[in-house]
Parts: sequence; C-alpha cells; structure tokens
Amino acid sequence: MCYGFIRKDAWDIPGNDILSSPVKQPDYASCCLQCQATYGCFAFTYSPSSHQCWPKTSMRSGGNSTGDTITGYNQNMCSGFVRKDGWNIPDNDILPSPIQQPDYASCCSQCQATSECVAFTYSPSSHECSMKTSMGSGENSTGDSITGYNPNICGGFVRKDAWNIPGNDILSSPVQQPDYASCCSICQATYGCGAFTYSPTSYGCFLKTSIGGAGHSTADTISGYN
Repeated sequence: MCYGFIRKDAWDIPGNDILSSPVKQPDYASCCLQCQATYGCFAFTYSPSSHQCWPKTSMRSGGNSTGDTITGYNQNMCSGFVRKDGWNIPDNDILPSPIQQPDYASCCSQCQATSECVAFTYSPSSHECSMKTSMGSGENSTGDSITGYNPNICGGFVRKDAWNIPGNDILSSPVQQPDYASCCSICQATYGCGAFTYSPTSYGCFLKTSIGGAGHSTADTISGYN
C-alpha cells in the first residue's frame, strides 16, 4: 500500500512520463514512494515482473493493461488543472448528464481525454463528474462540489500570448485574478466584455469591450478575445 494513492491492478498509463526511462524498484510501494519524492508526479505505473517504475505527470485517459502493470494515482490531484474546493460551474456542460467517476483525479482524467473539455465539476458524495467547455462565471457551492480547470485555456476565447489591448477598458482599474482562465471567467460574467488582457506577473486582469485596433506586442501580457 501507499498512503494517499489509489491502486488499480492490470491498468496502464500510456505517455505522460516524467523520466526518459523507468527506474528500478523492488515493489509497488517503493515505486509509489519514488513518485511521492519526484516533483510533478501524481501517478505512476509499476511492473512486478520487470520491476520497472514509471513516474507520471497525470493519469490522462489511462487504459486497460494486457500485462502485469499496476497503476497508482493521487485521487486528489491532477496535473495541469487548478483545484477549487467548494466551487461549482453552472451550465457549460459538454454532455447532457454527468458520468460516474470514483474520485476527483478520475474526473479530471476524463476531462483531459474529452475534446473541448477545459474544466469540470465533481461531487465526492454522488460521484458525479460534469465536464465543461469553460469555467463560465462559476459560483460558490453550498454542497460538496469541487471544480478543476485548466488555468491556461478558456473555452470560446482566442488566446494571444505577449499581446496587449490598449484602451477599451470596462473598469477604471484592473481586478486581481490568479490566472488567465480566471480572468477570462470574469470577462464572461461581465456584461459588455468581449476581450481582456491579463498580466501573469502582476495578476492584473483588464476587462475590455473589444480588441479595438487589435493591440500590440508586449512581453508580459496575454490577451483573450471572443
């Protein structure tokens, strides 16, 4: 056993390798410890016959194994996605109804394997996993909902790195947001917002009515527009 990780026998994770080649470990638990000691490792695959241990960045879609492979993964983490507890995303659903998943990481893995999915909401009590095209405006949840989202993507908006949109500001000063996707979410929830500029260093989020004259290149800012 390995604390904090879920074990799946006869299961393999193709790709997402942290190392260029596997490390040798005597057993599953030792491979899990290797993952826990490796930065960015949230899952791993271990072969009892070859003693090969593959640390992984995430589960991704996973897959049934035809050999003796065992997978372990952190049920509460998902590489490349930001986790927000007590948070729900209303609407923006990709599927007409949620699917059942055993934990947060599995729901995230399903999202990563689904075209156009950049966010999801998961309920630990009902095991319902709702995949989303975007964060939308989001809202605090009164239930047990957990939201995961890709901080670098926002559904429905085109992203332009190192690009600034001067003028056309909706607010007199920027709002503070932790990442590009959150800035985009604020824009989507703000009436009249058709574009925005975000600074990863200052966390300043400038909401815009439009891209105007299309802007100009700058080092730090990222622009998004509908």
